Amino acid sequence: MSYLIVSDIERKFEEILIDIDYDTFSYEYDKNTSRSISFDVIRTPYNAFSFDLVGNESLIVYNGQHYIVKTSTVSMVSTGVLVKSVTAQHIMYEFQNHTVYDIVAGEKDYTLKEMLNIGFSGNSFGYTFEIKGTFSSVSISDLGDMNGVEFINAAIDNFGCIVFANNKKITFYDDDNFYNLSEKTLRYKYNTADVKVSTNTQELKTVVRAYGKKKDKQESTYAQNKTTDLSYNGVFVKTGTWYTEAVNAYYTADIDVKWNGDSLDFKLKKRRQRRSLGYLSGRKENKNIVSLQQVIHD
Repeated sequence: MSYLIVSDIERKFEEILIDIDYDTFSYEYDKNTSRSISFDVIRTPYNAFSFDLVGNESLIVYNGQHYIVKTSTVSMVSTGVLVKSVTAQHIMYEFQNHTVYDIVAGEKDYTLKEMLNIGFSGNSFGYTFEIKGTFSSVSISDLGDMNGVEFINAAIDNFGCIVFANNKKITFYDDDNFYNLSEKTLRYKYNTADVKVSTNTQELKTVVRAYGKKKDKQESTYAQNKTTDLSYNGVFVKTGTWYTEAVNAYYTADIDVKWNGDSLDFKLKKRRQRRSLGYLSGRKENKNIVSLQQVIHD
């Protein structure tokens, strides 16, 4: 990887930083949110001077980009060796030291360039901007009274741009100008040493509410069984309204049940004789067929 250069807080001294624990080095970039590097450096007899240069607000140069150390922790391991852990953010975020106090009162339509001209005007830190892409005008109320980074965030919110800086030159891109099709294939252990896949299902929810088909009138009514459709056991008089006077004679009928929760009504025509009708019983032959039986007794 590229070497690091460190400058002290007053920018009087500059040294190549050696004896870095490169296993701890990381470059982190989150679009429109953050851009930083972090690493551990070990104090040795060969880097005592540059080790002491590293501290809060010191400057780190990595791949030509400037980073300002914002957090540093010094620790001593069991062997008595000093280790300094640092995190440095990109110098773009130092634009927060510039503030526009004036306010353009009222609501007004702005182009991105007009807004940035107000935000960058009068800054004494050398920050400039460039626009790559096409953006429509937006209406903004009471523009002003913000620092430089707040102006950048306001531009992101209002114009939907993507911000990426080359040190103090801050470029505002639209999607078409920021993303480029690389057509580069990453192959593990060929052109990349590490592969990491993260999956988070904390917010994953699946809710299903299902409704069955509504029964129409034809489906809700079963066909009536005629006397000729029944199965008879015993002696029956099969003329007129069929009947029997034999004890324990019975007949059965199979009903094809189509729907859960259906009910069956059993009705007999009025008989001239006064013999009792007995009882109605039923049993389930399988999940759809119900067998009904009417038994005659005294």
